Amino acid sequence: MSTKDKAQLINDYLLSKEEVIAYKQYESLLKDHPEIKEMEDELKAMQKELTRRKVRDEEISDLYEEYLTKKKAFEEHPLIVNYLNVKEEVNALLLNVEDLINNELS
Repeated sequence: MSTKDKAQLINDYLLSKEEVIAYKQYESLLKDHPEIKEMEDELKAMQKELTRRKVRDEEISDLYEEYLTKKKAFEEHPLIVNYLNVKEEVNALLLNVEDLINNELS
């Protein structure tokens, strides 16, 4: 079996795994979710403003507190929580595959 065939088998295996399918579904949901997109954009804008103020030695405590509150709400959104859990499962799966490949190469 060629290396390309082996790689295709691994790819097919990964794409058939429940974790990967769920990850791709959550990724798609998040990409098209207006509330999540708005929260993400707002957090990015606040990060830029915090950086700008910090560079100019301006007061940031009020904005930073607001940022932390909004970041917490974002991180606790059910879609984000589920996405991050599934992402962790996919990462564990990929690490297992990497270990198997490395063991075969040793």
